Amino acid sequence: MKWVSRIFAGIVSLMFVMGIVQMLASESGEVVVLTTIDESGTEQRTRLWIVDLDGTPYLRAGDARSQWYARLVSHPDIRLEPCPHPRKLRGSTR
Repeated sequence: MKWVSRIFAGIVSLMFVMGIVQMLASESGEVVVLTTIDESGTEQRTRLWIVDLDGTPYLRAGDARSQWYARLVSHPDIRLEPCPHPRKLRGSTR
């Protein structure tokens, strides 16, 4: 019976370590906070990875049903923090 508890403890420990590694990896690279406006006019903040290509910042929606993407389509005036190119931003889709 001790081997079952040791296996269980090992699995839990491994899951904990994997969670920590994933959290650290998600904060590496270029992470921005995207502020969009929902249908009631309330600002919504979303943490996303950003790519800068030839001086233009790009965000990629992995799923076209993403809530932040739907808000951007409805209300394209956005804010990025920190902004790699401070200026008034207007989102567009391709």
